[in-house]
Amino acid sequence: MEDDHKKYFDKFIKVESETALFDYRVKGMSVWDHLRYKIFYDFLFSEVRENEIKKKKELMALSLLSKLTIYTKAICEFFLLILSGKKYDLVVIDDGNRKYLDEKYINNHLGPFTEYLSHSRSVIVLNVSIEKPVYKDHPYIDEINISFLVQLRKLASKLIFFRKSEDLSFDEIANILNAHFSGQVEKKTLKRDFIERSYFDFIFFSFVIKRLLPKKLILCDNGSCKGIYEAADRCSIRSYDVQHSLMSRYNILYSYSKKVSRESVVIPSKILTYGKYWNDKYQTYADRTAVGSPFHEIKKNEVIIKEVSKPFRDFEKEKTMLIISSMRSGKKLEKIVISLANQLEDFQFIYKLRPNEYPFWKEVYSDEFVQHPRIFVVDKDEIGLYELFKVSNYQIGINSTAIVEGMTFNLKTFILKDSWYLEMIDFIKDGYVKLIESDEEVIGGINKNNFKLIDAHELYLDNSFENFEKELQS
Repeated sequence: MEDDHKKYFDKFIKVESETALFDYRVKGMSVWDHLRYKIFYDFLFSEVRENEIKKKKELMALSLLSKLTIYTKAICEFFLLILSGKKYDLVVIDDGNRKYLDEKYINNHLGPFTEYLSHSRSVIVLNVSIEKPVYKDHPYIDEINISFLVQLRKLASKLIFFRKSEDLSFDEIANILNAHFSGQVEKKTLKRDFIERSYFDFIFFSFVIKRLLPKKLILCDNGSCKGIYEAADRCSIRSYDVQHSLMSRYNILYSYSKKVSRESVVIPSKILTYGKYWNDKYQTYADRTAVGSPFHEIKKNEVIIKEVSKPFRDFEKEKTMLIISSMRSGKKLEKIVISLANQLEDFQFIYKLRPNEYPFWKEVYSDEFVQHPRIFVVDKDEIGLYELFKVSNYQIGINSTAIVEGMTFNLKTFILKDSWYLEMIDFIKDGYVKLIESDEEVIGGINKNNFKLIDAHELYLDNSFENFEKELQS
C-alpha cells in the first residue's frame, strides 16, 4: 500500500493546483498561499498521530504572571525604540530557536551571522519569542523583545473585518477544502488564521520597516512569514530566508506545482542554503544561493579537537549508536531502540531527546526504556549534539536536520520508515542512508556494513561568514 503521508502530500498539491484556491485575493494578497502551510499540517495531524510522544500540558505552560511581565516590558521597549528615531541597516527576526555556542545561548541559525554582520553595519534583533535577550549588553547590536505580537494578533483577529467579497472568498476556500479532505475547516477559522499568522504581521512589520528604514531583513521561515515577506516587498527592501530545516519536494512550505503561477506565491528575495546539495530540492520560484552554516562550521571544528566528555569516554565508537528522537513517531522509535539494546549487548545506545521533551520524558516513555542499562538518554543541552556525533558510528532517526549534521561526521545512517520520513527521500534514493522498518533490518545493515557516504562539503559549505557577507553585498 502506498505510504499514507505521500498520498496525502500528492493529493494536497494536486487539489490546490487544479482548483481555484490560488485565485482568491484578500486584502490584495494571495490568501491561499498565506493559509496553506497551517492547513496542510492541520489536516495531516488530524489523521496520523498514533505513534506520537504526547506532552503534558501542565508541564508546558508558562505562568500568566510571567507572560504579562514579559509582554509589558516588551511593549515599553518597542515604543521607546520607535520614538528614538534610530535607523538600522539590517533587521534580524529571531524566532527563539536556541543552542549553545561559545557559552552563549543563541539562535543557532541566525546568531553567528548576526554577530559577524554587526561589525560592518547597524543591526537590530527583533525577538518574537519569550527567550531571554542575547544582545542586551552588546556594543554593536540592539535587541528588543516583540513577543507581545502573540496577543496583538489575537486581538486583531477580533477587530479586523473583511468586505463581503472577501468574506465570500473564505466561504469558497472552505467549501473546496471540505469537499476534498476528510479534515473539516470553518470559514471563521480561515479568517482567524489569515489575520493571526500573516495579515497582522504584514501591518506590524510594514510599520516597523517604515520607521527603522533597514536595507535588508533576514529570518528563518517557520511557516508563518508570508506577511513579513509582503511587508518587505511593498517597502522595497530585500528579505532573506536562511535555511534551518531539511529540504525536499515533501517540505510543503517550499513545494508548489508548476501549474501555480509566480504571481500567486509569496516568497523572500532569496533563500540562503547550507550547501549546494540543497539548492535544487526546493520546488519554489525563490532564488537560492548556498552560503553554509557558521554554527555547524564552528561546532564541528570545536568538537574535533575537544576531549570527549566523561560519560562517553568508555564507549567504543564502532559500537555506539545515536538515536535522534522524533515526537511524531516516538513510540515506534522507542520500541525499536529497546529491542536493539536487548539484542546487541556489546553496543551502547545514546538517545538524544528533543529539547521540548526534556521536562517530561520520564513520565511518557516506558519504564523499560527509562531504566535500560545500555540506553543513555541525553536530556539537557550541556551535552552537545556534535559531541554525540563524534563518539558514535551509527545513527537512527526519521527526518531531523540533526541527522544530516551527523552525516557530515560520516555516521552510518538508518531512517525509520514512519511519519514524515519522506523529507529524507533524496538521501534514500541516492543510497546515502538505509530505509528500515524494524530492528532486524538495522542489525542486518550493521552486519553488511556497506554504507555510501556523502561529501560533507556538499551539505554544508565552508567559509560561511564570507559567503553570507558576499551575498548581502550583491
